Amino acid sequence: MIPDFLVTHSGGFHADDLLSSVILTRLFPQARLIRSRAPEWITPGQDRIIYDVGGVYDAMPAYSIITSAARRCATMASPTARSA
Repeated sequence: MIPDFLVTHSGGFHADDLLSSVILTRLFPQARLIRSRAPEWITPGQDRIIYDVGGVYDAMPAYSIITSAARRCATMASPTARSA
């Protein structure tokens, strides 16, 4: 498959968007980079690669996992936890 379009979201971007765009434009230099959330662009098709257009980001589940793991580590490292 040789895509005509590389489609990612419009608006602000992050390092993952930039890295993906650089790699894909090097792999497919003839493809046109489209930044849009319009349904006609983010609908899958044979002529495009669509990436990073989920539209929803919820950091809370990851934050909850990280903070509970950090609490466990802090509890295990605590001098009072060792003496108990």
